[in-house]
Amino acid sequence: MENEDFDFYKMVFREILKINCRKRIIPFPLVFYRLGTIFHFDKNNSKIILKILERRGLIKIIPFKGIRLSGQELHR
Repeated sequence: MENEDFDFYKMVFREILKINCRKRIIPFPLVFYRLGTIFHFDKNNSKIILKILERRGLIKIIPFKGIRLSGQELHR
């Protein structure tokens, strides 16, 4: 058993990976719906979390469209 520290942002990222979207950019409504359903975030809290994920290099925010997942993190 590995002694891995709990990382809330990785957990949020894993939930975003579960969004069923075949497009390269996941639209904001799908992201907000998923985060609201699983974590009970409102839209403003979701935006804050997405900005943190972008700073960590997990996603790229595309203004007025949605998010793009970082290729390097998809294989971990």
